[in-house]
This record gives sequence, C-alpha cells and structure tokens, in this order.
Amino acid sequence: MNEKGFAMGIADSSKVLVRRTEAQAFSVQAGNQDWVSLIECVSFNGTTLPPYFIFKGKLIQEAWLNPIKDGRAVLQVSDNGWTINAIGLHWLEAFDLHTRTQTKGTHQLLVLDGHESHVSTDFIQYCCDHSIVALCLPPHSTHLLQPLDVGVFGPLSKAYKKCVHFHSRYEVINVNKLNFLRYYQEARLTAITTQNVLSAWRSAGLIPYNPSVVTSKLPRPKTPPYASFTNSNGVQVNIAVTPSAATRINQFVDEILAGMTPSLHTRVLGLKDTALTAVADRTILQRTNQELLDKQKQQRKKQSRKGVRNARVLTVNKSRAMMREAEDKAKELANKTARYHALRGKVGFAKLVWKEMPMDNSVFM
Repeated sequence: MNEKGFAMGIADSSKVLVRRTEAQAFSVQAGNQDWVSLIECVSFNGTTLPPYFIFKGKLIQEAWLNPIKDGRAVLQVSDNGWTINAIGLHWLEAFDLHTRTQTKGTHQLLVLDGHESHVSTDFIQYCCDHSIVALCLPPHSTHLLQPLDVGVFGPLSKAYKKCVHFHSRYEVINVNKLNFLRYYQEARLTAITTQNVLSAWRSAGLIPYNPSVVTSKLPRPKTPPYASFTNSNGVQVNIAVTPSAATRINQFVDEILAGMTPSLHTRVLGLKDTALTAVADRTILQRTNQELLDKQKQQRKKQSRKGVRNARVLTVNKSRAMMREAEDKAKELANKTARYHALRGKVGFAKLVWKEMPMDNSVFM
C-alpha cells in the first residue's frame, strides 16, 4: 500500500497541431491546486483494493457519492487532505476486512513505507492482533522497492492529467471534488490494470524474487585506477593514478631495469616501493588536510553573522569589495602575528641554548 497526492486542477502537457508561424501553443486550465490524497493497495496476483479518498474538509457531501462506481470505496476528510494516524488505522481495518477471506495460511504480508501513520502504536498493535506482518521498506528506497511507486502511480498520474486536459479542451472547467472523482476513476481504469500491477511487482524484484533487478539500478562508485605494490614489510599500498600516469611509471621502471645488471633489480624495486609509499602518504595527507580546511571554511561561512560594517543600504559589488578588504586586513594581521611568534620562538630557543652551554673560554675559541 502507499499514498498518492493529486493537485486536482493540474492538467498534463500535450502535443497539438498549430500553424507554422506560431512558435508555441498554450492551453488554459483552471489550475485548482486543492490537495487530495489517495491510498491504493495492490496484490501480487494483480488484484486491487478499493480506493481510499482523503479530501480536505469537515464533512462528506452527498454529491460526492454519485460518481463513485465501486461501493466499497472509502471517502475520508481531514483538515489538510493528508493522512494522519487515525486515518491510517481506519484504512488498515478496511484492508483486513477486504483481504481476510483471501488469505492463504495464517498471516498476511503488508508492504509499506515508514510514514508516521504506518508505524503508530495503534497501527502496529492492530497488525499484531490480526496476524498482519507489516514490512516497512528502508528509507529513500520506495522508488525502487515499492511496486506502486515503481509501476503504478506514474501511469496513474499521467492518465489523470490526460483526463483533465481532455475535459477542458473547449472551456475552462472548475475541477472540484465531484469532477475529480469522475476523472480519477477514468484514469484508474486505464492505469491500474492487472498487467501493470504484475509488472510493478516484477520491476520491484519482489514477485518473483529477483534482487538483481534493484541492485542493477543502484549507482556504482566511480573508483580511479590504482598503482599497487607491496613494500618491504609486506603491506600492499594502492595509489590512485590516472591511466597515463600508471603507464609512465611502469615504462620508466622498465627502462631503468633494462639498463642495469640483474643484481641491482631488487634494490631499484625497493627504492621504487619506498618512494611510492612516501608519495601515497603525502597524497593522503594533502587530501585530508584540504577536506578539513574546506569543511572548516564552509562552517565558518554558515556561522558568520557579521554585518558589512554599519551599512544599511549597499550595492552587492560594494559589499563584496568591503568584505574582501576586511579579509585582506585579517590575513595581513594573521601573518604579522605568525612572524612575531616565530621570531619570539627563535629568540627563546637561542636564550635557552646560551643558558645551557658551558661558560668557559672554549666557547669563544
């Protein structure tokens, strides 16, 4: 199961025939953006549960019942048209009512996301009391693992916008809740089909179980090529290099070894390993230091609330110039302070050496 939100009056873009002299064509639409939430649930055998409508409002109007063809559908109202814990629990009771007779075995499996209304105490307690196993998907994974997100809601949203566009071709209509119910059911018949539902479960890698369908879509980390070697202590060291750099290193070492006696090969290879180890350490330290400096600089920028002097009105260019001037002065002051401390350290060290040296004639000879 999963929720889907709709802006009732938003239509989809479409292709039309226009005169060659017209660069673009526009379609007027009501643009009613009142929010409606839907809860849909599909089974791995291709069947679907009745839709669960959540409108923004206080009372359910009698007129809303007329366009609904499935008498098992549920109409719900909330203050903002969104799902809350009480609505989630009510939907779960409806789910249990519709699926109890179709259950094979002792338990039912319900795949859902981690929305607050799905993990409330009452929701989980109801699942435990009625042998419902609630499988909560990992965060930020529903676009890959939730069958409704993978293969149903996309076609459903497109079909609904197409219906809105079709019915508003000749005049601007007000897509109210009554019209929404008509258009949504048309779109639902087109998009939520047995073929689409089965394809959605298959594309999510759940039925049939095929993890490679999902893992093949995950981004792969891009790793640079490495020059690998083992030092004298038996430790393998990998240095990230470009292909051209790796080729030059190998060619250079081969040329040196070709012009030397075999007895010196071991020493040359050992020298190469030692040098590469030093280069690797230096590269790692440079990168680490640079990352730390960048991070510290970003934090300073975020935390800085300094005003541009006492100005109330300034142009952007003038503000930036004043900020650069202040930064230059701060750097100059820091350099002076560093030179002062360095000089002070040298003088102190000289005094210490002078104090510890034996004071006899040999010092001046």
